[in-house]
Amino acid sequence: MAKHLISKLEGLGAKHGMLNYQAIGEWLTELDLQSRKLVSTYIKHFM
Repeated sequence: MAKHLISKLEGLGAKHGMLNYQAIGEWLTELDLQSRKLVSTYIKHFM
């Protein structure tokens, strides 16, 4: 699951340090709480 989330984030620009926050915000509404926390932690740690 985590690998899928990180792949999705990289697709939204994380790999290049240029996140599309609007797209990520829309995507986060589709995720469960645990997945949101993981994504949030990833963004804080790596960005």
